[in-house]
Amino acid sequence: MLRKALTLALSLAVGLMLAELGFRALVHSGAVDYPAPPERGLIHRYSAIDGLVYELRPSAAAYRGRVRTNRHGMRDHEYDLAKPPGVTRICVLGDSVAFGFGSRPIAQGRTFPDLLEQQLNESATGRFEVLNFAVVGYNAEQEAIVLEQKVLAFDPDVVLLAYVPNDDTYTDGFGALARETSPQALGSRLRSKLVSYLLHRRERRRFPQLSDPQRVWSLFDRLEQLGRREDFDVVVLVTAYAQELGRRDPKHDAVVGQARARGFQVVDLKESWKSLSPCEARPLYDGTFEHFSQAGMQAVAEELQRALREAGAAAPSAPSG
Repeated sequence: MLRKALTLALSLAVGLMLAELGFRALVHSGAVDYPAPPERGLIHRYSAIDGLVYELRPSAAAYRGRVRTNRHGMRDHEYDLAKPPGVTRICVLGDSVAFGFGSRPIAQGRTFPDLLEQQLNESATGRFEVLNFAVVGYNAEQEAIVLEQKVLAFDPDVVLLAYVPNDDTYTDGFGALARETSPQALGSRLRSKLVSYLLHRRERRRFPQLSDPQRVWSLFDRLEQLGRREDFDVVVLVTAYAQELGRRDPKHDAVVGQARARGFQVVDLKESWKSLSPCEARPLYDGTFEHFSQAGMQAVAEELQRALREAGAAAPSAPSG
């Protein structure tokens, strides 16, 4: 019986090893769409803030300098924690859309928060700072934590939420890259690409089932409560994927309705771009058709600047002290 058990165990081990080697050969040949490992110099780290899965490392760089973070862990240039007198601060919450990371990263300083800051300082009265707190992969729950634990410390005059259609889903790590980077990933611990791939496929099948609109409504509630307490305005940029432009989407309409019911200023890109033909809208998106291209970033910044000025949110704040 011992000999049979050892033979069975050895056969199983050899079979698993052959399966792993065969799978790695398929990955190497490109026959399997395997999640790409992150490049050297990943700028994320696990967060010590309760409930926040991960965050950006301060003063880090990746993608040959196309992505850089400041000392506060934002993809932005440097800001002082204390707001300078006479400055209007706009703090941006969001995920990869506001961060500027789709099929490839938007160049540093060219995301719509960066462009909005430039445009406001060139055309409006007063001085403006637009701080980008967006992080790739965040959902509404993560953004609510960032709002309370990070944004409030910078004394915002306006909080701008860049809503995207998947904000009601969940965040468990670095998305597809978690299979390679997460110390909690079983496949990584076993050094098995095959196990990592199977777990990744299982997760992606379950992903749509884990959507919950309450994540978004809870974020809206916190924005409303904190806005009243801390005296800041709330602007919600409601984005849409390229294929959704010109189509009616009940979830999109519900988000717009909930935001307006709370008194938020709403910038609805589906409404703003409804007159665009598919050919005219296509250049605004990159190859994912979910993230903005450089032209799209420029168009979004211009739309936000116009909406902020019309609403009076781009008026300079009173000097402190």
